[in-house]
Amino acid sequence: NFHEVAYFADDRQDLLNGINEFLDCSIVIPPSDVEGKDLLKTVASFQKQMLRKRKERELKKCGSIVTGAEQETKGDVSTDEQEEEDQFDVDPLKRSGIPFGGLIHDIRRRYPRYISDLKDAMDTQCIAAVIFIYFAALSPTITFG
Repeated sequence: NFHEVAYFADDRQDLLNGINEFLDCSIVIPPSDVEGKDLLKTVASFQKQMLRKRKERELKKCGSIVTGAEQETKGDVSTDEQEEEDQFDVDPLKRSGIPFGGLIHDIRRRYPRYISDLKDAMDTQCIAAVIFIYFAALSPTITFG
């Protein structure tokens, strides 16, 4: 789809819209020990849910009238998921009015995921990538420093 959009793009904005649409439909999968097919089965359902939520948010923003079928799907969404959506709807560039308010809000939003982030960082593939990047950045510094 992106190839067609890029091929038929008339100007820069069309190309940027195509890139944004492609990135919206993409999910980055962290390195893991799970086989590809098993991982894709779990990610596919998650991606469908995310795309459905994004489309619902876009419809809300456009001020469209919600049909009966969409109201039924909204009734199935739990309060935790609604709170998560509300957190993502907050504009990160909006001033909070207190010193370091944006940093505090970001830490509160990300706090439940810190343990997962640390566990993912201890994966052998991640550690190998960090070591490689460290020495890749260090060698030109030694050479030309």
